[in-house]
Amino acid sequence: MGSTKEKAPKTYSLRATENALQNIDNITGYIAYIKHQPINAIHVGDKIFETFDRIEKNPFSFRECEEIPTKTKIYRKAVIAVRTANSVCRSVTLRLARWMKSYTLTFISWLKI
Repeated sequence: MGSTKEKAPKTYSLRATENALQNIDNITGYIAYIKHQPINAIHVGDKIFETFDRIEKNPFSFRECEEIPTKTKIYRKAVIAVRTANSVCRSVTLRLARWMKSYTLTFISWLKI
C-alpha cells in the first residue's frame, strides 16, 4: 500500500501596525472606562484576537474591502459583531492589506452607539 502525505494547511502571517494596536486599546478602553463595562471590553478584545487567528488561517474567507478597490484585490475586511451588556450590537471593522504571503492589519474602527 502506498503512503499518502498530508499537506499542512497553508497559513499566512499577520502583522498589526502600531496604529491598529492603538485602535484596539482605544476601543477596549472606551468600553471599560467610559461605558463602565470591563467584562465587555475583555470580550471585545478576545473577539478581535480570535479574528486574528481566523485571518492567519484563511484571509480569503473575508470579503473584499469595497472602500479601497484594487485590481489585485489585496484589501480584505473583517467585521465582528459584538453584543454588549445593554444588548446593543456594535461592529468592529478590521481592514487588512496583503503583501506577498503576509497580511498587515492597517486599521480598526468601531461603531459607537
